[in-house]
Amino acid sequence: MVYTWNFDPVAFSLMGFEVHWYGIMYLANFFLFTNFGWWLFQRYFKDRGDLTWKAWENLVFGGFVAGVVGGRMGFMLFYNPEGLLADPLSAFKVWEGGMSIHGGVIGAILYGLLWCRFKQESFFKMVDIFILPLCLALVLGRLTNFVNGELYGRVNPAGWGVIFPQVDQEVRYPSQFFEAGKNLLMALIFSSILFAKIKLKPGTWLGLFLIMYGVLRFIIEYYRQPEIYVGVLTMGQTLCTIMIVMGVSLITYLYAFKKS
Repeated sequence: MVYTWNFDPVAFSLMGFEVHWYGIMYLANFFLFTNFGWWLFQRYFKDRGDLTWKAWENLVFGGFVAGVVGGRMGFMLFYNPEGLLADPLSAFKVWEGGMSIHGGVIGAILYGLLWCRFKQESFFKMVDIFILPLCLALVLGRLTNFVNGELYGRVNPAGWGVIFPQVDQEVRYPSQFFEAGKNLLMALIFSSILFAKIKLKPGTWLGLFLIMYGVLRFIIEYYRQPEIYVGVLTMGQTLCTIMIVMGVSLITYLYAFKKS
C-alpha cells in the first residue's frame, strides 16, 4: 500500500491570518500539561507537594517555554550546527520549525530544577507528574510532523509506505507514525503503572522514561531518514544512548544509593 502525502501545513485562515497545525499542536499540548497534569496531581500525586493552581500554572508555563526554546536550540546545535554558526539567533527562532526532543527535555529539566530550588520543593517528587502528559504531547507532536511532511522515513525496499512529493518520488517508511506509536505505548505503560497504584520512588518515572524513550527511538532511527551521523550512529541514536545511560544511572542511584 502506497499513500502520497498531500497535507497543507496551514490548518485554516482567520481574518487573513494563517493558523498552522504546529500552532494548534503547541496550544493543545499546553492545555494538556496544564489541565491534565493538574488532574493527575490532584488525583494521584497529591503527596508530592503542596501546590496552588496559580503555582502550578507558573510551573507549567515556565517549563513549557523552556522546553520549546530548549527544543529549538537543541535542534540547531545537534542537527544544524552550520546554520547556528552562521546565525546564532536562529537558536531562538522557534517559528521556523525544527525541534529536538532531547533539547526540549534538557530545557524543561533545567527550568524544573531551578523552580524546585527556588520553591524548596523536591525535583524528583515533582518531575514524575509530567511524564504521562509528556508522552501524550509527543504523540501529537509526531502526528504534526507527518502533517507537515517532515522527519520522514528512509526508502522502504518492500515498496509500501508514503511518498513525500516535496522530497522525491521514493516510497518511504511512515516513521512519524512509528514514533507516535512508540510514545503512545509509553503513555499506556505509565497509565498502567498509575491505575495499578504501583508505588515507586520519586524520580523513577523520569528514569523509566529516559530508558524507554532512548531504546525505542534508537530502534526507530533505523527507519527514519538520518540527518547527521556521529561515527556509525545517527545523531538521534547517539543522543538516545546518552538518555539510556542517564536513565539507568538515575534508577541505580534511586534504588541502590538514595535513602528513602
